[in-house]
Amino acid sequence: HRFHYITAITKAQIRKFLKEGVFQLELFDEELGEIENEGIRYVFRRNPCRAKEISASRADKLQNLQKLVDKQNAYLAGHGRSKVETAISKVKTYAQKLKMQEWLEVDIDERLLTLQFNDQACEEASQFDGCYVIKTDLPAAVMPTEAIHARYKDLAQVEWAFRTFKQGRL
Repeated sequence: HRFHYITAITKAQIRKFLKEGVFQLELFDEELGEIENEGIRYVFRRNPCRAKEISASRADKLQNLQKLVDKQNAYLAGHGRSKVETAISKVKTYAQKLKMQEWLEVDIDERLLTLQFNDQACEEASQFDGCYVIKTDLPAAVMPTEAIHARYKDLAQVEWAFRTFKQGRL
């Protein structure tokens, strides 16, 4: 039926391809890049605006987590019979909800909680900020790299139209 597809791959799939050597992290740039592997074309890019947004979001999450630690420390200081384990559990649960548990450790010094930030784990996670890969089976002769990228970006308009349509515009 000559159907073709244009889709994106996940961060986990990007990591897998990096481990397999299909492409290298150094290739991600503001300019579009492309490779072909086993008949599939991969168009990749690093969006610097999106990288800044993700970095700012990570800093905001850390700030919110620190506020919770401060709140728990104040509670522990004012309530001598309260359990430190409960406070630690609340902080760890919130860190897990924010998906930051890999970057942080909660330390205890008597009844005072502190966050220890793992710079190396955060650096590893942030190297993918703003990176994305578009995958297609369209041959280069049929559609150039820029057109594939543009068609994939057009999906945002389609999604917006569906959201608007479903909000009672019938």
